[in-house]
Amino acid sequence: MNELIGLTQLLYSCWILSSPEGGGKETIPAGGGVLDYALRDAVRRGAFPEWARRQLHFVSGDAGLSCPELASIERLATGMKFTSDPNPSYTRTTVIVGEPLARRCLAKLNIPDAQAKQWGITLREAVAAAEEKLRLAQPGRVT
Repeated sequence: MNELIGLTQLLYSCWILSSPEGGGKETIPAGGGVLDYALRDAVRRGAFPEWARRQLHFVSGDAGLSCPELASIERLATGMKFTSDPNPSYTRTTVIVGEPLARRCLAKLNIPDAQAKQWGITLREAVAAAEEKLRLAQPGRVT
């Protein structure tokens, strides 16, 4: 579980630092498979340190792509008060911490802010691509 805590801090801190509005208090995908696909894409593009990439696994099944660690990561993010309490009907959750906490987490992980920001940008680009891909694959789905 300790490894997932560091991975959770890394992923959400990268998202926060890469916020185009600054401050990071916005939403992040939760459910619907978007983050599963986006994480796989970001990992394939070399985002995140090697220790983090090794902890993420991806499985294709009848329901699409799944990252088995993601449910635990999302629960940890909520438990650590990085995100709001989840609602199963929502496809996004609200990030409720800002840059100061993200920077503290990254310092503990020995990750430079500039590198984390770039990884966050890569993840955001992957999220946008995954949202579009899933929207096109399920045209009747409302997001």
